[in-house]
Amino acid sequence: MNGNDTCPCGSKKKYKKCCQLKPDFYDSKSFPQIAANTLSYLNKFKINCIYPINSKTLCQDKNTIGSHSLQQNGVLNIISKNNHVYYPNTNFDDYSKTYLKLDKIGIKKVTKFFCLCSNHDTQLFLPIEKKCYNPNNKEQNFLYCYRAFLFSYFRNYNVYSYYKQLEKKYNLFSNEFLYHNYSEISNMYHTFKSTLKIFNGIYMRNDFNELEYKIFSFSQVYYFSCTGIAIFPLTIFGKNMPKNYKSCFITAIPNNDKFYIIIGYLKRDKKYNEKFLQDLENLTEEEIKKIFNILIPLCTENIAISPKIIDNWSENARKQFNALLRYESIPKLIQVKGSIYSYINQTHYNLFL
Repeated sequence: MNGNDTCPCGSKKKYKKCCQLKPDFYDSKSFPQIAANTLSYLNKFKINCIYPINSKTLCQDKNTIGSHSLQQNGVLNIISKNNHVYYPNTNFDDYSKTYLKLDKIGIKKVTKFFCLCSNHDTQLFLPIEKKCYNPNNKEQNFLYCYRAFLFSYFRNYNVYSYYKQLEKKYNLFSNEFLYHNYSEISNMYHTFKSTLKIFNGIYMRNDFNELEYKIFSFSQVYYFSCTGIAIFPLTIFGKNMPKNYKSCFITAIPNNDKFYIIIGYLKRDKKYNEKFLQDLENLTEEEIKKIFNILIPLCTENIAISPKIIDNWSENARKQFNALLRYESIPKLIQVKGSIYSYINQTHYNLFL
């Protein structure tokens, strides 16, 4: 950065009179300790209950609880083995990057987010916690999308808050990777805040038609589950996609001897997502499974997989899946070719066992 540029921290001062005067983050002697404390900070982070409150529904608890974005008593019990699943865990590989790797973890510790008090967590998700899933039930489809969004919102807020804490003491803008990552996280945070208002408004108005839904149903149970925000900037057959692509909300769950992949998006974003989903509709069921086999680890880090699946994978399969979690390997080839379909038979792993 040029010293005369406006400082990215938002102070409106010149960079040379603001963050450039702070110790460089990566040159700091205390960096190893900062890195060691990072995961502890992220794992303990909580925010106030974000339930859309009115005068009749005040929070009964001051503290938010660890809500499961995938139901512990339903989905996670189905796919677990000895109450454990494989779940992406954050690790440090050097001073500049973190990476995700599948680790075997107890189901009480996975898929959690801290956005709701116990009262509102129960109240909000009761229709999907206590009732069997019905693909034609728009309220259930909305709530699965809402919960997928809340998990991603919390994760983003979590990291954004951590960066803001570091920004008070260190220069985060001298390192290109860190500067880019911080800017991206900050932009996402402000986008998520506006999207949260939209979701809360839909819930309060009880108007679930403001989202479009596409449900993929499979006639047998598969032993994995995921939920989160998905972005489909790539195409299935190499055709052009809109440049300003928008996110959608994805949940994959076993339910009632079947398996469902629920995709929803705001109607205002229809033109950004409908072509991709239309292409999926023209594929066979086996082709659709192979497409999602690639997309799911790319779309969300919030995926729980049964040991029944992972224990049958080769070492190469595990390495390839972990690489996809880090957006490596096949995605680089897809970006060159602009087509996912060309690579559906090049995965060594298979989620749909």
